[in-house]
Amino acid sequence: MIRERLAEMPIEVLLEFAHAHGLEVTDGTAKSELVELIAEEIEETELEREWLDNHPVKIEQMKYDLLGAAAFSQTPSPGEEILLPDVYNETRIVLMLRDPAWAFAYWDIHDAALQELIDDEEFEELLLRVVEVNARNQTNHRTTVEPVASFDIPVQPSDSSWYIHLPQQDTYYRIDLYACCGGHRTLMAKSNVVAVPPGNLAVNGDEELAERADQILALSGLQKLDVATYGERTSQRLISLIGD
Repeated sequence: MIRERLAEMPIEVLLEFAHAHGLEVTDGTAKSELVELIAEEIEETELEREWLDNHPVKIEQMKYDLLGAAAFSQTPSPGEEILLPDVYNETRIVLMLRDPAWAFAYWDIHDAALQELIDDEEFEELLLRVVEVNARNQTNHRTTVEPVASFDIPVQPSDSSWYIHLPQQDTYYRIDLYACCGGHRTLMAKSNVVAVPPGNLAVNGDEELAERADQILALSGLQKLDVATYGERTSQRLISLIGD
């Protein structure tokens, strides 16, 4: 298995690996000989175990990660913790709906672009523009998005996420990320559009379901909590229950 994977790699990578481990090879060494020499080295020095565990071998000034995920992927062992990076070094913003009243936005800015902003003497702040949009499906199966209303939230370069209260329900929202420099705003990224459902109970809903909902609400003890409501309409039965 090791020899097959080595055979798929560029000869330049194999040469770098061989030189780093002191194997006697030259630039004219055939690839088949390189594969055999490296395979024997891996087997003799217990690198095979590290290979199968998918732990990259650290080689100084190595252009390619010979033993990393770029060469092959492997299912993690049971109980093995997989750590995801905090950032991906790309400029983007993502919007996620938590409930009809709240959304969560997280973003990333490319290191070079962020450093350029910080070094700019006229840099003021980053801005999240919360945009309510009207999304319409056209006859050609494309969706047009027209801004309806918006408001701004100032954030710092050290910020990377934000919880956002949505003032309207039964509509659509997106987030625009702006950089403010010298009184000018530069659009850096636009998020996806999320659909926000109505924030109320159905007016003419099924009576049996409504009664069951009231029973569950009473058992939950929600009426004892100071819970804010949202949406233009709220069930009068819910108000009556909470007020008891």
